[in-house]
Amino acid sequence: MTAVTSPQRAESHSQHVLQQALSFCRRHKQPFALLAIDLQELKTLQAEIGEHYIAPLFAQFCQQLNNRKRCEDILITTRSNQVVFLALPGTHADGADIAAGRLLDWLNHHEFRIDEFRVTLNVRIAVHVHSGADNEGTGRLVNDTLKLLRQPAERGQRILSPQAQRQQSQQAQAQEDTQQDEANAPQELSDALLAQARKDGLLDTLTPLINALDESARLELVDHLLDASTRTTSTAKPYGFRATNTARRGAG
Repeated sequence: MTAVTSPQRAESHSQHVLQQALSFCRRHKQPFALLAIDLQELKTLQAEIGEHYIAPLFAQFCQQLNNRKRCEDILITTRSNQVVFLALPGTHADGADIAAGRLLDWLNHHEFRIDEFRVTLNVRIAVHVHSGADNEGTGRLVNDTLKLLRQPAERGQRILSPQAQRQQSQQAQAQEDTQQDEANAPQELSDALLAQARKDGLLDTLTPLINALDESARLELVDHLLDASTRTTSTAKPYGFRATNTARRGAG
């Protein structure tokens, strides 16, 4: 892009890049999120600092945002300069929400310097995600994200689309299920081994497992068993072995 590139051509180029990124994510079954940053406050600032300062302020905002984003993220400006889009390829709703929160935190604590003015931008950010449907192209994705900004919300807030909220809920449920499965796995294995030991005997149950271990693991297991045996009380009966009165007969 050159300095004489028209806003129309720049916007067309950005849409083409967005289409390519979305196509890539769909082809590889990767998520895709889109943020819309509401810069309506620039209208208010125009009356306070002067119209001729708005363009440099907007350019500074875009430049610093471009420096903060990941290399794969796509910054898209519009002709009105009232909304800036940030596309996040490979990002689920959770990641997009976190990214939006970090941007808001940065803007809340950052001052843009325009001559003698120190300006803080209070924005809203809409968070939307692609559904994965073949008929949802970039145009629909952008329009659905823009519609979120019509909702009443205070400055400095995030607005999540129903689609993003649903994906967040699904991610949270999947993570909870995974954690539950991981927590249950050791107990399930222990229960299965005990059940088999009651049926086949302890040695018959453990022998195939021990044989499957490499030498170092078997030696480590032996060390653990020896250590456990030294701490076993004299009245304890090893699982799977019947107590005999041989010693008692010998003593008699």
